[in-house]
Amino acid sequence: MSLPDDVIDRFSSDFRFVADYLSQMRKIGTYKGSDREIIHVREVMQVLTSLADDKRLIDTFDMASAEGREINSCLERGWPARTDE
Repeated sequence: MSLPDDVIDRFSSDFRFVADYLSQMRKIGTYKGSDREIIHVREVMQVLTSLADDKRLIDTFDMASAEGREINSCLERGWPARTDE
């Protein structure tokens, strides 16, 4: 059972991204992302990478960091396509 969206929206910490990810994956089988600001970006990306078994998240974060770009949201836009499917 997933948490209702209104409960997930009440989370004020970065945990809301993890809860939202788990909820969306259970409900629709994909993650649409969010434009909300993440405070602990690398840590959230590491958790989502582990949960999804998908290195695109942390790899994209690392690549953007190396290029001096800042990532502060969970939007899928700009993430490379998954190549292992």
